[in-house]
Amino acid sequence: MALTRSLFTSIFSLFILEILAAEDCDKSKCLGPIRYYEDIKCTPIYNSPEDCCPYKYNCDHLHARSPKKCYINGHEYEIRESLKIEDAHPCSKGCFCSDRRGIASFTCAIVDCFTRHSMKPNCYHRRQANRCCPGEEVCPEKAEDRPTCEVDGKIYKDGENFKPASEPHKNCYCGPGYTGENVEPFCITSVDICRTELKHAHDIISNCSPVYYNPLAHYNPEVLHTGCPIEYRCQDEKDTIIKKNQEVSDPDKTCKFGNLVMNYGDEISQPTGSSVCVKCVCDVGPTVTCLHSPNMQSMALTRSFFFGIFCLSFTIPSIIADDECDTSKCPGPLKYYEDVKCKPVYKTPDSCCPYKFDCDHLKERSKETCMVNGHEYKIGDSLRGEDANPCDIGCTCQETLGVAQFSCAAVDCPGEEYIPPGCYTRQSALDCCSNGVICPENPEDRPTCEVDGKIYKDGEYFKPAAEPNKNCYCAPGYTGENIEPFCKMTTNVCGAELHHAYEIHNNCGPVYYNSQSPQSSCSIAYRCQNKHDSVIKRLKTPEDPENTEMDITCKFGDLTMQYGDELIQSTDYSSVCVKCVCEVGPVPTCQRLPDSECDVTKHPPFGD
Repeated sequence: MALTRSLFTSIFSLFILEILAAEDCDKSKCLGPIRYYEDIKCTPIYNSPEDCCPYKYNCDHLHARSPKKCYINGHEYEIRESLKIEDAHPCSKGCFCSDRRGIASFTCAIVDCFTRHSMKPNCYHRRQANRCCPGEEVCPEKAEDRPTCEVDGKIYKDGENFKPASEPHKNCYCGPGYTGENVEPFCITSVDICRTELKHAHDIISNCSPVYYNPLAHYNPEVLHTGCPIEYRCQDEKDTIIKKNQEVSDPDKTCKFGNLVMNYGDEISQPTGSSVCVKCVCDVGPTVTCLHSPNMQSMALTRSFFFGIFCLSFTIPSIIADDECDTSKCPGPLKYYEDVKCKPVYKTPDSCCPYKFDCDHLKERSKETCMVNGHEYKIGDSLRGEDANPCDIGCTCQETLGVAQFSCAAVDCPGEEYIPPGCYTRQSALDCCSNGVICPENPEDRPTCEVDGKIYKDGEYFKPAAEPNKNCYCAPGYTGENIEPFCKMTTNVCGAELHHAYEIHNNCGPVYYNSQSPQSSCSIAYRCQNKHDSVIKRLKTPEDPENTEMDITCKFGDLTMQYGDELIQSTDYSSVCVKCVCEVGPVPTCQRLPDSECDVTKHPPFGD
């Protein structure tokens, strides 16, 4: 043990000396969470004026802050005061100072850009630095026709992000017309780059430490300079200090972690579970340096303070690394939760994906009344127009299998079995079926609509980016206003409340095809509990993602599933080749397995 500590101290010192000995100062090799210190406006302190790297930072201004005010970029905000434009990031929309858990911090609107990656060849989305969301989709005929920008000897394509070496605090996107001047709309000066003061006031005041993702199998200080934290590590009651330096402590070289005081070289103990691959060391105070290194192994004789740690790798979701949150990559039957009006619950206010949903309102529903869109109907009541989609015709609240739910007329739209060349069907957002076949004299006479930079033809369906909850059809007379008869607000999109009250009351799980996305698709069926069903308990391992320790459970009938548990398959016809896993409670995610993995014709006898 003494040899290991001595080795740690020697290598750590050699690394520092090598940096200081360099003729040119390369700050990318300096220790400590440099980007974090820059974000919260701490002042670097050097041992001597000629030193390249600071040995600590002065963050005393943070101690003088009032917990009843918000702070950003040196500006002070009172409770309920809105964020000023000069302090805002392009994605900081509707932000105001609010009192949260006794500490003032900003609350902002969730920005959903509703942008999907194009499947068309050569297509991409154009970006502007002063806008939060991607802009129009551009589809050049040839890939080589895509505009480019040359910056610092490197070629960037239209829509790609870059940071100019001469102006590293600017955030830029390549676009047509860029001539080398880093001005708007191509570039903006970043403020609160990682949005630390905006989103993490509680973590700052509580002396929590930013955690950076290091994908390499060795210490890589560059991530502390160029990246933003993936999370924050706050003091837990089980946390202790692992003393690495037995020399007399220097009060000028200490770090604060919660209410713990650490000397340079000291580490924070690693609990089992979510933080097993996070190593936290005091090296450049007053904030502890924390790296999440899933590939980190024992690395004696390397320039690293990570010794004797072996972490099994698990996937870090790509949404964490993205500047904008891509909810399409979040797990769970999100479309179903949206349909039945469950509320997302996040681990932290700035989390992209919910780890569970609050569906307690469903438990309070009576089996003797129908519910849709928050409106209650008695047995015999007809569905009102405000709660109906165009194809919800003749719907009446009735009792079925002991549960009140709507029964609707079966709508059989007369199909146009043959549509002559040059002809098409016209559709209205207010009607369930098409309005017949239209045959213009010349194909170019077919009316068109321009929506979000894209051209739609008469009768074609679209969703406006600014109003994604509307269903629209292009038709003559459309001028850009998404109103009736061209558009209609969608209600109860997948019809879960309207057609599946029995399944909701009995904790059945929506089932999706293997090709579908539970995040955005409507289910094809439901799986309900039968007497042969049972839960396959998942063995918990140290490398589990951190939400395994959260209060995640799923209900399937009267069975309770823990995070990662599965339902046994092939207990009846509805469960053959259907995999149901508890991942984002309280409803399990059920999806059909592909034919290559499971043959639906092969299953044990079901019995009674």
